[in-house]
Amino acid sequence: MVVDAALMEAVEGLYRAFEMYVMPEGMEACGGCHGREAEVRLRSAPLRALGAEDLREYAGSALLTWGDDRMFRHFVPRLMELLVTLDDPDEMECPAILMSKFRVARWRGWPEVEQRAVEEFLRAMWEFELGREGMTQSREPDVEAWICAVAQAEENLGWYLKRWEEMEGMEATFALASMVVMSAVARDEIRGRDEFWGGCEGQYAQLRRWVRSEGVTRKLEAGALGWAGRDEADVMWDAVGLLGRG
Repeated sequence: MVVDAALMEAVEGLYRAFEMYVMPEGMEACGGCHGREAEVRLRSAPLRALGAEDLREYAGSALLTWGDDRMFRHFVPRLMELLVTLDDPDEMECPAILMSKFRVARWRGWPEVEQRAVEEFLRAMWEFELGREGMTQSREPDVEAWICAVAQAEENLGWYLKRWEEMEGMEATFALASMVVMSAVARDEIRGRDEFWGGCEGQYAQLRRWVRSEGVTRKLEAGALGWAGRDEADVMWDAVGLLGRG
């Protein structure tokens, strides 16, 4: 997947911030969980050249049955780069599971330069996902999965929701409308909720309050009027109607 310059600069910022961390000499993994071949794959190429197939087993097991936070920080830049450049991130690991590693590693206790690099990456990733070209009625966005992924790392979604409300492009507004219509966020039921919200109840409640705010309704109404005649506008009106019944 081709990403924008701002996101790639944020990826490079991760490489700079975490360049001091090296691959440990020992396996540092649960011997009964991971075989020697998995470690060989991690050492098969320089960090930037490792592919999804090389990192898949580690990505799911990091900090649980494989390695400590220093080992994780060594791999953070490449893991995040693949997350946003693979056509299907699930080729390596789903975004929510991968982002949950930051919470396990207590990244808000890392040195400031490392925290800032992670934060800049998360924000650039979010803006890219909201403005991604081609996010239309024929290619419905799964933006809830991405805000849920961010919630695995961030305890407060305030910046991300504010930025979503501020973005004026059709892609961001259509993504919002699609989430309201297709997910459980605007409904008083759990059925249909992304399962990974289970460990982030506070962030989910924050998202639900925001979705019901006047600012979100105004954004959807403005989008529906501005792009009248397009299929995307119909979805925006559907979202407005659903919120009005909430």
